[in-house]
Amino acid sequence: FRYIAEIGSSSLVGHLSALAVTAQGISIRTNSFLNVMWSATRMGALVYYLTLVGDKRYLELKQGFKNISTVIVGIAVLFAAIVFVFTEQVVAAFTTDPEIVPTVCNYVRITILSVPFVVTRVMCAAVFNSLGDTKTPMVAVLVIDIVNLGLGYILIFVANWDYYGAAIAILAAEISGSAFLAFMLSRNKIFREAGR
Repeated sequence: FRYIAEIGSSSLVGHLSALAVTAQGISIRTNSFLNVMWSATRMGALVYYLTLVGDKRYLELKQGFKNISTVIVGIAVLFAAIVFVFTEQVVAAFTTDPEIVPTVCNYVRITILSVPFVVTRVMCAAVFNSLGDTKTPMVAVLVIDIVNLGLGYILIFVANWDYYGAAIAILAAEISGSAFLAFMLSRNKIFREAGR
């Protein structure tokens, strides 16, 4: 489904203005740099979680998840705030074209708000993976793709919001995926009953 969603997403991009496509490209570069950091953090947390699950130390798993997530999401909020405040300087690393910069800055300011939600989703997925559940994180990705495609279609084609619609769809999709995974983690029997 992920490949089908990518094809659908690409078809939406074809209906955006050239400025919007440029804004997306630069935003993807900015967020990709941050995603490398979150992926490294996720791997470290996953190794720690796997050790705890292997030893059946579920209370420590739950507490470790809370502690690590609090710190990492806090760092993500800080990074998002820095990029949000200094968007022009970040964008200047990619382009100084006066016709492009305002559009790119607006797009980046919206999409950078998704970073704490991406990090929350990544950290929740690490717990599920450590418990041997790889299906639930994949369902979260499916939720993200469906929300992004559905809302993107509505905001781009129906509301004619161009890049604003694309950016808002990305933000809403990441919020949805993060909320879904956090909810599913709260319903996970091992995680829920740890410490009772």
